[in-house]
Amino acid sequence: MSVTDPQVTVIVLNWNKWERTIDCLESLDGLDYPNFEVVVVDNGSEDGSQACIEAARPDLTLLQTGTNLGYAGGNNVGIEYALKRAADYVWVLNNDTLAESDSLTELIAVAEADPLAGIVGSAVVNSLPQERKTEVAATAYLWKGERMIGLADATLRHGGQEGGQPVEGLAGTSMLLRAAALAELGGFDERYFHYFEDVDLCERFRRAGWQIRYAHAACVWHEISASMNYQSPQARYYYIRNWLLFSRWSRKLGIPSLLIRDPVLCLGRITGVRWLARLRWRVAAAGMLGAFDAVRGRHGRRDLLHRSFTAD
Repeated sequence: MSVTDPQVTVIVLNWNKWERTIDCLESLDGLDYPNFEVVVVDNGSEDGSQACIEAARPDLTLLQTGTNLGYAGGNNVGIEYALKRAADYVWVLNNDTLAESDSLTELIAVAEADPLAGIVGSAVVNSLPQERKTEVAATAYLWKGERMIGLADATLRHGGQEGGQPVEGLAGTSMLLRAAALAELGGFDERYFHYFEDVDLCERFRRAGWQIRYAHAACVWHEISASMNYQSPQARYYYIRNWLLFSRWSRKLGIPSLLIRDPVLCLGRITGVRWLARLRWRVAAAGMLGAFDAVRGRHGRRDLLHRSFTAD
């Protein structure tokens, strides 16, 4: 290890998915970067995750939140730990991912090349390595009005800039965060609980003058929807509510303003037209409930326990 290699804390958040977490941890054993520590944060799991992970990996630090704090709150526990340990960077990595051996090295190379790089994201393949798929997800995006326009890996790879392409936002699947920026601006906004906390973090960093960069040479494999089915009523609720909360808090736009600026987007999302067309009534209803809660300013955790939502 060189004295110039920055210290990295890798945070892997677990919630009732200890098998996937252990697989992710095993992939991290193969990283060729010389100066990192792995921390598992268990988000109040009820499936015996803590005991299973501790039995399998007694060499790692496991932090227990005691209750489900959501993606934002759970990762913030790890971020706080990392900052107290004087880490230079924090790599927030989904537990349903497998990291390529050079992924952290490539992320650090991009971050170190630009002292204003506050967040660096990796390429993400939405499949497992054994499935032999190579299509890279659009984990980076630009804003066009109120729409997030995903950028294909091929577009970024051939953008003419070596190292890391500047973008306006990154998905939270794999994000390298500079500790200095976290100390200045804080971690994820826990009002979102699940979804849009990564969007909000990128927006806050960018407005404060930090750069957001995409490192196409860094790659992780991702088992999509492993933590929460994106097509479930619960996911739909959080997505619609948090999209509207983000628009209000970060972009100063309420529903009336969104209707004026982009009525197709606003009405389509809130009413869940495509879900209604597929007769997925509960998914559409959950989205409308999310819009109602956003208007009321309700945030944080809300479990849709009523059978009208959970039976879909």
